[in-house]
Amino acid sequence: ALFGKRWWDVINAALAPPGKLRDFATLRVAIRKCMSTAKKQAGWGFGGSGEWFFKQLQALLEDDFDAEERESFFGTTLPGMVKLALMLPSVCPTPIPLLRQNHGPGSVQQEVLLDSLQIASLLANAFFCTFPDGPDSFPGINFWGLFEMPYDPKRSPANRQKLRCIIHYFSRQTLRLEAEGEAALTNRFVSFHRRGITRDARAWFGSVTPLGFAEVAVQADGTIEDSNPPGEPWQADFANKYIGGGGDFQRLRP
Repeated sequence: ALFGKRWWDVINAALAPPGKLRDFATLRVAIRKCMSTAKKQAGWGFGGSGEWFFKQLQALLEDDFDAEERESFFGTTLPGMVKLALMLPSVCPTPIPLLRQNHGPGSVQQEVLLDSLQIASLLANAFFCTFPDGPDSFPGINFWGLFEMPYDPKRSPANRQKLRCIIHYFSRQTLRLEAEGEAALTNRFVSFHRRGITRDARAWFGSVTPLGFAEVAVQADGTIEDSNPPGEPWQADFANKYIGGGGDFQRLRP
């Protein structure tokens, strides 16, 4: 299982029943309890004073949201997020394989397939910071860094827009789950692949060969999926050496 029983009991007590998190203060207390449990499970503490105020999350909920948005979040979306988070032991009864280099069958190509309900449940737990972010080569999944980002006049508004986008995602998923049931999410899938090549890809980093042999065009509108010029062109998107991306919460990445 992803969580031990004692660990999950603490998380369940912090979040359940759905609806008890009625404002930012109670939400902050719940997330801090989940964080403390997760960090103890990982074998390391808060560091420093251990004070987490979640100023970015507070600014979004108390300053940026109007009264109607706050009522919708605390009255509908957040209880739905709690339900999604607490589904995790049933929707993900076994640990999700990590796509590590030179691990798994064939070690060149690996795949993890998740349905939309599993993804929503995993992300809800990331929002409540229940995962034990231990020392590893994988980027962390919990959202505490985004919640706690120090104020910056240039980046703080953008960071709050990230949070708004995340909350909008949960709003859509919880409404769909409420209206159509679990089948609305369990029949949609996302696959994550790790692919390798046999030749040394590090040669690209030191290459000084110009790309003059190729005609490059930049399009400001449309999507990469819809772009289909003749000749089967190469298409590029932002990427990172870490599975899932390695950008910290300060950067804006697609």
